[in-house]
Amino acid sequence: MNGGVGEAVTRLASERGLGTSLCCLGVPDRFLPQASRDELLARCGLDGEAIAREIENLVTAGLSRRARGSSALTPGEPHG
Repeated sequence: MNGGVGEAVTRLASERGLGTSLCCLGVPDRFLPQASRDELLARCGLDGEAIAREIENLVTAGLSRRARGSSALTPGEPHG
């Protein structure tokens, strides 16, 4: 996903050395076929189940980094 508020906030946090990892969720920049709101959210990974799964992955990754001695992403390290 390119652009948007999430990317700007992530870049700013990295530039300022805030020592935190962020995850950006959003709608892709492409045509989405007609569907119900719930179907569109699911296709984009923005339904409740997908968001909960992403949070679980982030928590697990954070615990794993902490166990290795690193508590945050370093500037320029890929995320998400």
